[in-house]
Amino acid sequence: MFQHNNPSIDYDNLEQAVAARLARLETLSSEEQHTRSDQEHTALFNIDTLEDLYALDNEDFIQAAYHTFLGRDADAEGFQHHLKLLESGVSRSAIAAGLRYSRPARSRPQRFHLRRAWLNWIAVRTPVIGRALEAALALLTIGNIKRTLLQVQRQLSDIPRLREGLMLAEHEQNRLRQDAIAHVEQSLAQTMKAWQRDFQSLKDENRELRQRLAASSNTGFTAPTDDDPVDEDFYLAFETHFRGPDSLIRERLAFYLPILEERLPRELKAAPSVDIGCGRGEWLSMLGGAGYRPFGIDLNNRNVTTCRERGLDAEQGDGIEWLRSQASDSVAMVTAFHVIEHLSLAALNTLLVETMRVLKPGGLLIVETPNPENLITAAHHFYTDPTHRHPLPPTLCEFLLAYRGFADIRSHRLHPVPEDQRLTDQTETGRLCDTLFNGPRDYAMVACKPQN
Repeated sequence: MFQHNNPSIDYDNLEQAVAARLARLETLSSEEQHTRSDQEHTALFNIDTLEDLYALDNEDFIQAAYHTFLGRDADAEGFQHHLKLLESGVSRSAIAAGLRYSRPARSRPQRFHLRRAWLNWIAVRTPVIGRALEAALALLTIGNIKRTLLQVQRQLSDIPRLREGLMLAEHEQNRLRQDAIAHVEQSLAQTMKAWQRDFQSLKDENRELRQRLAASSNTGFTAPTDDDPVDEDFYLAFETHFRGPDSLIRERLAFYLPILEERLPRELKAAPSVDIGCGRGEWLSMLGGAGYRPFGIDLNNRNVTTCRERGLDAEQGDGIEWLRSQASDSVAMVTAFHVIEHLSLAALNTLLVETMRVLKPGGLLIVETPNPENLITAAHHFYTDPTHRHPLPPTLCEFLLAYRGFADIRSHRLHPVPEDQRLTDQTETGRLCDTLFNGPRDYAMVACKPQN
């Protein structure tokens, strides 16, 4: 190549250097041509972002992807293969990732990175392995793939040991839980005993105070309270004037005797049946005549005296306090006629809770109260009694009974206006007005304590 006419020059080394220089120039020219080709292909499809690539239709997308990642047109076989994948539901990102990370594409400079989509491509090619890799690599960076796979392999080999450790840990956890439960139960039992002692002391103190108050009442003095602004003589005269004679009361109460025969288990008939707010004792007398064991409780000492003069078992006192003093599952039936409308919501809830406790399984609760579905009752007759608090709609009463655990709750609408006093207008408006103004003036709820 060179004439060796200068002995001071190493012509062999010079020729090698020139050859290396030419080879380097050819390499740079080839890379420049590849880059220019890639730019021309990309410009052909105007692919600036992955969103532009994914926005193309199926055929243009495949050609653009080949140009973007491989720098060439798609061959016929590859075109058909990827077209079928698109039509079968494989995502564009997965196909793009498959081309981007193929062997030919790895030797070329690339602008886009699709590592996460590459996992989807692996899932398409090898579903089981691909999904496992996708789940593992979703938590790690791509640079930790090999290390993660090695860790997974080691962890898989440790599964038996981990399972054994987990079982031991679970056993220890159960033991600690049982110890904690036993400790809490012991503490609760001690606390309950202390509360029961304190509660019994309060009950005894309350009973003593009531006895003193009763003794004061017998001397002609009645202590005024906010909850009971009327004295016994006034309320006895009020009931006598507005409630009606014994015969009317008995006629109305006779409605319940067939209900008792139907719903109260026969084996409970010999157990005590308490009537809270027993009044003059009409219901006690009827229960005794039907073979039951009635007992009455009333705040008004005059009413209690009347009951005893008639040979009936009655006691002066508060019905809720009397229930609290009874043993659980000891009473066959609790009745309260026109009582609950005198109670606050808190007192009514206490009455229901204590009734549920003292009733024997299958025992009955009967309550009767004014029916506010009758507008005249709700707006006028109800407030004739100054000790009434507020009307109780039947739906509310039924809900309270169900909420406190009573079962087989049945409602009975009672005492409508006599037929000869009702409206004769048979139009829809006339019938509605007749129902609202002349419908049942009272209602009753009959419920039982569940057998279980």
